[in-house]
Amino acid sequence: MQNHRRLAQLVTRLNITDDLDEILHLITEKARDLVGAHQSVTSRTINQDWEQAINAVSLSEKYADYRDYDTEPDGSGIYTLVCEQNEPIRMTQTELESHHAWKAFGDQGEEHPPMRGWLAVPIVGAGGQNMGVIQLSDKYQGEFTQADETILIQLANVASAAIENAQLYDELRESEERYRTLFDSMTEGYCVIEKIDTTPEKEKPIDFRYMEANPALKEHCGLQNVVGKTIRECVPGDPDEWVDIFEEVVQTGDVVTFQRKIESTERVLECRVFPIEDTPNWQVGMTVQNITERVERERRLEESNQRLESFASMLAHELRNPLMIGQMYCHELPAETSPEAVEYITEAFDRIEDMIDVSLMLTTGGNAIDASEPLSLAETAREAWSEVDTPEATLRLDIDVRIETDRTYIRHLFQNLFENAVQHGGRDVTVRIGEMEDGFFVADDGVGIPAAKREDVFEVGMTTAASEGGTGLGLAFVQELATVYGWSCRLTEGERGGARFEFRNVDFLEQGS
Repeated sequence: MQNHRRLAQLVTRLNITDDLDEILHLITEKARDLVGAHQSVTSRTINQDWEQAINAVSLSEKYADYRDYDTEPDGSGIYTLVCEQNEPIRMTQTELESHHAWKAFGDQGEEHPPMRGWLAVPIVGAGGQNMGVIQLSDKYQGEFTQADETILIQLANVASAAIENAQLYDELRESEERYRTLFDSMTEGYCVIEKIDTTPEKEKPIDFRYMEANPALKEHCGLQNVVGKTIRECVPGDPDEWVDIFEEVVQTGDVVTFQRKIESTERVLECRVFPIEDTPNWQVGMTVQNITERVERERRLEESNQRLESFASMLAHELRNPLMIGQMYCHELPAETSPEAVEYITEAFDRIEDMIDVSLMLTTGGNAIDASEPLSLAETAREAWSEVDTPEATLRLDIDVRIETDRTYIRHLFQNLFENAVQHGGRDVTVRIGEMEDGFFVADDGVGIPAAKREDVFEVGMTTAASEGGTGLGLAFVQELATVYGWSCRLTEGERGGARFEFRNVDFLEQGS
């Protein structure tokens, strides 16, 4: 009963410490005290690595002269059997010295306290792994008994729980330190906010209190010492906007992203508010990024794009005037002018006009499109086919739908695709236009385009049959027009090889051309 009381007292003391050295010291002293022995050693190992072992020694006054002995166990002694087998070993001195694993103390024999019988018990973790050993030698009276072994096993169980708890505390501290280091060093502001419970009787407005806030949040928002204070106490201007957003996240569980400009610093912040799961009192988190430079870059880019669009529109207008004059006088050339020359000049003017249309689309996007009208895709494709020099090629139309579009630009789309088919498939290529459930496709039976190059063909600068009357701007126009109309544009392989351009999300008006 007295030993049980002592064990209980030890557990109480161990519960108030998480220092491993102190735990081992308490275990070692208590082992010697409970059993009544002159020598006690406790070793804590990890994977039986004795070079990293932590040891605690307790000697009675009988061995006071040996208390300066500090040679650490090297894993070569009989005690390693206890760790390897995870089983207790109890021996008299005669049994110990006759055991095959007993090697005395080697070069340390004169310095090491002499042994007088031996009792060793493993410290076993919750998962069955060995965590060390408790050893006793030279009992006060008689030899070590089964009762002594039982007491030491109980003490080893207490030691195991205390060591594992200390290890968990160490891991928790390390994790907390890593979190705190990350928390404090983040360039992104972060805070945790808790809703304050307000009862209807008090008729207080909803409010939130800062639970945590890292230095970056204080810097971005221009706030100091906010932890413990409420939004209404800290946020300048109208705090209701912030409170309403936090309350929305609490009620819906959705993530809300928004921007705010801090007037005092002229900073533009992007804030992201999200629920924190499994927390009491309706806690939410918020990250804050300083996007002032990004917003300024976007503003300058928008201004640059507007200037570019204005310039492109003005340039297109200025180019069309002389072009119209040239086209008009082309029909009034002298009678002796050869028909071939007239056709060549007319085609050159038409190509310039096409280049103006395509360039305007690439620079101004949807602003280039005039009024749309219901058009038959089959009819428009025939018009485009007639403008491509493809006497040996074949066009198959397996489509009978109408869409709302701009005639000029949908004709250019087909023309570019036809020119691409001739360039890659040969002048005797067959081009097929077919209908899909949510769109249409243009496919050819040529050599196709390797998968690795299918994205590249949409880049400006990849020419498409410029030498054969095309615009020279490749398929960039095709993709841009699809984007303007909200279509998806995908290049893949056709049923008979070749290239297949698929346009999806196309709204059909009706069947029939």
